[in-house]
Amino acid sequence: MAPLTTSTVRLAVFLVSLAAGLVVPGQAGGSVALADIASAGGFTTSATVTPASIPAGNATSITASVSSNAAITALVDVEVYAPTGVKILQQVYDNQTFGPGEQRSFPVNWTSTPTSAAGVYTVRMGIFTPGWGTLYHWNHSAALFSVASAEPSPTPGPGGTPVRVMPLGDSLTDGYNIPGGYRTELWPKFVAGGLTIDFVGSLVNGPASLPDQQHEGHSGWRIDQIAGSIVTWLTAYRPDIVLLMIGTNDMVQDFDVAAAPARLSALIDQITTTTPAARIIVASIPRMGGSPYIERIQAYNATIPGIVSAQAGQGKSVTFVDMFAAITPSDLHTDFTHMAASGNAKMADVWYPAIRTIAGGGTPPPPTPTPPATPSPTATPSPVPTATPSILIAPSNARAGTTTTTSIQVLWDDNSTNETSFQVSYRQTSASTWTTVRVGANVTAATLGALRPVTAHYVRVRACNAVSCSPWSNRPTISTG
Repeated sequence: MAPLTTSTVRLAVFLVSLAAGLVVPGQAGGSVALADIASAGGFTTSATVTPASIPAGNATSITASVSSNAAITALVDVEVYAPTGVKILQQVYDNQTFGPGEQRSFPVNWTSTPTSAAGVYTVRMGIFTPGWGTLYHWNHSAALFSVASAEPSPTPGPGGTPVRVMPLGDSLTDGYNIPGGYRTELWPKFVAGGLTIDFVGSLVNGPASLPDQQHEGHSGWRIDQIAGSIVTWLTAYRPDIVLLMIGTNDMVQDFDVAAAPARLSALIDQITTTTPAARIIVASIPRMGGSPYIERIQAYNATIPGIVSAQAGQGKSVTFVDMFAAITPSDLHTDFTHMAASGNAKMADVWYPAIRTIAGGGTPPPPTPTPPATPSPTATPSPVPTATPSILIAPSNARAGTTTTTSIQVLWDDNSTNETSFQVSYRQTSASTWTTVRVGANVTAATLGALRPVTAHYVRVRACNAVSCSPWSNRPTISTG
């Protein structure tokens, strides 16, 4: 490798809200969280956090590790960020000497306050020369840990102690085309029915009319991706009720569809093991337009009542609601995948009775008056042609190709057959503004140039045509050399 005399060594640990990670079991009363081990630029970095979950007001220990392939002197910087993105701690180790192949550890202790934000924290690591020189290495997600609310439940409201409800799923929970999705329709039912509910989760979105916008609806995610982070979320938020609706992206991506029911059952096992007192309401997934997606969805949905029945037979608090039966083709958005406003309203109608049965203490909201029927004209209407759905499937497996000091290549799998272009969007991990470029149809690679050297970027891809665009792909982090 090239001499490192002008290189930099900086180890920066940022704790910010992320939705993925690996929790490695540790001793009783705590665990070690490890998200990623990165090797680049002649360095390998990682971090562990013990314990990996703490109540607000308690302490945790971070061990940041770095090794170098060559002899070098470096600065090590450790920074702690809350889920809101606010920096709350910085610790610097300057002029640290590394021998070839030597691994060194840098301890950082952090004590949360009783008012520390609940949620998931992330460790990031980078490498600079002494005195804050040029960045040579970056590890964007080195470790995760969570902080839970200091109180077991929120302050009681007028309707009694709030019931903590976690909406859990994909873009149908997030809302995607209508921010807040079914949650915006469900909240007024709680108010009208006299229920005191606290939505919980690491994500926040929705209109101003939705006063509680927390949730765990991760757009584009499959069952296995939710399973990868569910323990961290449950440990942080301790829900009383989980609204689980997941599997649409497994069907859209044709991701080992035959094993999807087994993945769902295993996910339910994770939830009941982590929060045994929680009640889980499992929904079938709504319809989509067009073949082969509708057939996959119907086959998957047919297995869910049996999965729920088997779980309940083991003494677990799991119930089933049929979302598929409630949604008609006219309730779908123009992308034939997400919900129109009427679809969100119908999903809320399905969720609410099941929640009210568990939460208790409330009364059903008054029914929506049915408008009087309009007499049909005597003339026979002309046949209406059936629209052909134009479903666009999100690209998958977005990943790094060839990189240089000023460019990165993005590769992806094309899952659509009807796109007219792809949008490739990227931004520096430290920035908030996305830059989007467009490439042609049936393309599975794009090179992004004129970039800053040794800089990490988020990248995402989606398919588009004249009607709409697909959901975004997964979002890898790709660095220039």
